[in-house]
Amino acid sequence: MIHTMKTKHKMITTNIRLSEPDWLQTKSIAAELGMSLNQYVAHVVTSANKSKAFVSTESDNDVIWQLPQIAPDPKKYQPKGLSEDDQQIYS
Repeated sequence: MIHTMKTKHKMITTNIRLSEPDWLQTKSIAAELGMSLNQYVAHVVTSANKSKAFVSTESDNDVIWQLPQIAPDPKKYQPKGLSEDDQQIYS
């Protein structure tokens, strides 16, 4: 059994879109490990993030460090509404 570490960080709720076969396979793997689908997905994402270390240095070439300069001003952001898929899901 894999245990995920508790975090002191704020948790964000989101949704992902998977094909039905991928969803069933992922749910099955999680069950085999004694985890919920949510715990398993969080574990996989955390493990992948740790293995990549894409934010390891503050090089001028790393796009992540340029985000404050290239990101749109949130004060000027105008919500675009829900996509057609999201309208079906949340209506």
